[in-house]
Amino acid sequence: MKAEPSDRELALCFVNGSPCALSVRELADLVHHKAVVTTLMILALLLATNAGDQALGHIPIWARLLLNAFSVAVFLIIFPALLSEAQKFAIRRGWRHVHEPLVTIPTAILVTLASEALAVVLVGDRILVQRDLALKLMIGIVFWEVVVNILMLYVMPAIDRDAPEAPSDDAGAESAGRVQVGSRLVDPAAVLRAESDDHFVVLHTETEQLRIHCRFRDAEAALQTHGMAVHRSHWVAYGQLGPVTRKGRSLFMQTLSGDTVPVARDRRSAVEDARAGLGAR
Repeated sequence: MKAEPSDRELALCFVNGSPCALSVRELADLVHHKAVVTTLMILALLLATNAGDQALGHIPIWARLLLNAFSVAVFLIIFPALLSEAQKFAIRRGWRHVHEPLVTIPTAILVTLASEALAVVLVGDRILVQRDLALKLMIGIVFWEVVVNILMLYVMPAIDRDAPEAPSDDAGAESAGRVQVGSRLVDPAAVLRAESDDHFVVLHTETEQLRIHCRFRDAEAALQTHGMAVHRSHWVAYGQLGPVTRKGRSLFMQTLSGDTVPVARDRRSAVEDARAGLGAR
């Protein structure tokens, strides 16, 4: 059964279209991670102490500190909000990916304009004539693009590595029949099929789709006692195995829940043997 659009998670793409190992929701969660918030605030305060910019040299350091901290705070509010709106917009149009600059650039513009408005309040109108506003917007776009891309490329993998493994709960979860797939504990008996999607694995159940940041082979290993890989990027539960048919030069299977998945030629015999074994029980 296919999930409703609200259950879907969208992947992020870089400006060149290459996939990022993050979903929209994961990036929104990441910017609120305490390590990220702390680092951004420290960076903002360090930049505020740099009086080398002659155009900002007349601004008191307390005002520069306030402006930079304000910019980070506005970013932490606007960026996740725009990510959420981008996801809703994309889902309504059936998109599977969202390009990161489509969210980061509007965020950078809004953050820069908000900071400029506060600067006028703090130091007066003269701040607007000392530097061209368009240049400030360009600098803001470049700065926040760099920040967001660093988060996507380096910070999220580091946080994933350092995250404590959960497992005072693991024993109880495993005794309840759950297995670890990526960062999620799932009931393997509820999974009808799984498929690879870039850096993610999508688990299909009767009620929803779970999109998890995980390698397909790791998900296959976690689910192996409940089903089998029928293709290098598709896994099907034993109870869902259906007949294998040929369409042109390709092989496909229609699962018992009605989904159609590809079948690798070298796995056809194993699939048919598994079906025969289940039928003989």
